[in-house]
Amino acid sequence: MIKKTLLTLLGLVLLTVAVGWFGLGKELYERQNASSPATAADDYALQDDSKVQIPEQEAHITQPYNPLKNVYWGDLHVHTVESLDAVLFGTTLTVQDAYRFSKGDSLRSPGGELMQLSRPLDFVAITDHAESFGLRTRCRDEDLTLIEQANCWLMETPNIAVFSVFRAMAADDD
Repeated sequence: MIKKTLLTLLGLVLLTVAVGWFGLGKELYERQNASSPATAADDYALQDDSKVQIPEQEAHITQPYNPLKNVYWGDLHVHTVESLDAVLFGTTLTVQDAYRFSKGDSLRSPGGELMQLSRPLDFVAITDHAESFGLRTRCRDEDLTLIEQANCWLMETPNIAVFSVFRAMAADDD
């Protein structure tokens, strides 16, 4: 009797996994493969950088204050590795990297592409989400429970599928 119940339960679990895989898992797997940072090197290899005109680096010139005519260029929404959603999309940029890049220093992307602004920004705002502050430090602790280890793995693994699940869970809360 117990053997029959266990086999029935195992069959139901396998059926649930199969339905889940073909219903949702396959789409998430394909989405992950299409947007994975692992494909970045292959994508960059297909680029022909000789067709891109790269302007010369301009020095930052501070103009005297004029409230009617000064124009400032910057970025008010920059995320770094301190934001969970940025990490899930493959961001490896630190806060210090973001500030250096905004000042005109060159940066190499995870896929190997060298990037640099043609002129420094006048301002930049690092707008990381507070929910993940301290996460990188806590996930390095050795006394984590199994559930905490699983959460850390999910939150530190660049994966569009995990982001989609988090987004769906947040939408259900609304």
